Amino acid sequence: MTKRPMSATTATTVVSLLVSSWLLGAGSSGAADVNPGDRRAVAPPEAREAMQGSREARAPEPRTLVPTLEAMADAVSSDSLMAMLATLTSYPTRYVITPSYAAAAAAMRDRFEALGLDEAYLHDFSCCGGTYQNVVGIKLGTVHPDEIVILGGHLDSISPDPANNAPGAEDNGSGSCGVLELARVLAPVPTDRTIHFVLFGGEEEGLYGSRAYAAMAQSEGWNVPAVITSDMIGYDDPAGAQLWVIGFVTGENSQWLVNDVKQHAETYAGLSVYVYPNNGFGSDHVPFHDRGFPSMLSIENEWDSYPCYHRTCDTIEWVSPSLLRDITIANGTTALDLAGPMFVPALVSGHVDLYGKDDDSGAVLSIPGTSYDPDVTDTQGAYALENLLPGTYPVLAEADGYLSQMLEVTVTSGQQATVDLTLIPAATGVEAGSSTPRLTLRSLAPNPFRESATVTFSLTHAGPVSGRIYDAEGRLRRALLVDVPRPAGEQTLRWDGRDDA
Repeated sequence: MTKRPMSATTATTVVSLLVSSWLLGAGSSGAADVNPGDRRAVAPPEAREAMQGSREARAPEPRTLVPTLEAMADAVSSDSLMAMLATLTSYPTRYVITPSYAAAAAAMRDRFEALGLDEAYLHDFSCCGGTYQNVVGIKLGTVHPDEIVILGGHLDSISPDPANNAPGAEDNGSGSCGVLELARVLAPVPTDRTIHFVLFGGEEEGLYGSRAYAAMAQSEGWNVPAVITSDMIGYDDPAGAQLWVIGFVTGENSQWLVNDVKQHAETYAGLSVYVYPNNGFGSDHVPFHDRGFPSMLSIENEWDSYPCYHRTCDTIEWVSPSLLRDITIANGTTALDLAGPMFVPALVSGHVDLYGKDDDSGAVLSIPGTSYDPDVTDTQGAYALENLLPGTYPVLAEADGYLSQMLEVTVTSGQQATVDLTLIPAATGVEAGSSTPRLTLRSLAPNPFRESATVTFSLTHAGPVSGRIYDAEGRLRRALLVDVPRPAGEQTLRWDGRDDA
């Protein structure tokens, strides 16, 4: 069927719009979520009981590298990481004894809760003559909940003026954001083993938070196959390797973990990696090693030459979004491989209708802020975004000469979600006998729309304007304006969703 073209422009400037339609899964009526998976809310005591098990800390059986890890790597977003880093550095200081640290810790606990983890709480430890808190988020394993992989980084910061000005972007807002981003990405993903996401406090004062957490793990007999910590993972200096991995050469139970992180860093993040040849020191992996748990530290290559180390100038401008993302991917793919990916990658597919054209090829579908491969529609408008980790994503559709559309889609393990949509031309009005555009469409909100819309456009000079609403079949729904005089400049049309009688 030949589609109805947009109205030809006469001496009257015409704004012709299309009511977009889309489908999200079988039987949906335009809701943005596609069969979202249930998230459990397990009371803290139940979670604790599930995590009790034998004290033995052993390396899990080797796993074959699988496409699910590629999906996990693609889901890590530098935009999300940097947005969270901006939030952390908005606190004037995160020095552990200050109210500002307490506020940041409470906010991060709330963040873990909002992500739908099974448990989120503040864990007390003693330091500096007072009681302060680690921040803990727990994702229970579905097969071996008593086996716990720990992802950690310290939340606190320090500077010459720690009580008032210690932004701590690189040290260690970067590592904290890595933990928070992995919690976001992995929250909806079923895993064999339990994962703890921990933001430690009191690291700068002497590893107080991690010491307390390691002591609790030992006293309660936790089975911890691996502890992966991040400290200073965002300052990118081109000299040398991009990532240092640090374990304990005197402890065999950490060397396999160091090598595992190295392998995942090279395979999934494309990083150059240097294995530190001596025993680890000075960060939150040490207390776990001291109590017999396999542990290691990921740190950037030039941490010792960072010019704003422990200074008030340790601000977000020093942090490389790409290096922060890549080291987060290295740690996250290792952790997911150890925890046991128990899911099938998801798929979002459908058709894009380029209104006014018979050939629907050339539209680009993508998931902004991720590394997932985009797809381009064929002549029938078909596309597929493949190998997606379970989660919620913004799907963006773009085509030359058309208004873009973005909507959120939630997919679960193994799901094939259908998203069909229509793109409308970015209208430009031209007077009869003139080749000079006098109307430019500025925006359409919301986009896509079903029940109402606001259209903003610009006229180069005054004149009569007509505005009409068409549906996806090319039928006229409503004439908003008919030869109505409008002045030059920015203009707005609003449609309330009603059709002409």
